[in-house]
Amino acid sequence: EFSLSVIRVLSSNLDTFLRGLCSMFHSGALGYENSKQIMTATKIIMTTECKKPEG
Repeated sequence: EFSLSVIRVLSSNLDTFLRGLCSMFHSGALGYENSKQIMTATKIIMTTECKKPEG
């Protein structure tokens, strides 16, 4: 079960986050449901953390 706080911590270091996703994918731990949860959480992070530049 992915919690938003875990993904928020991972997303603070994108390389670590991507390596973690790749290792889960290759180990077969990243099923369809987990993929959906990660996409949902990533979308939340992007909408809350990726501020539009001023201007």
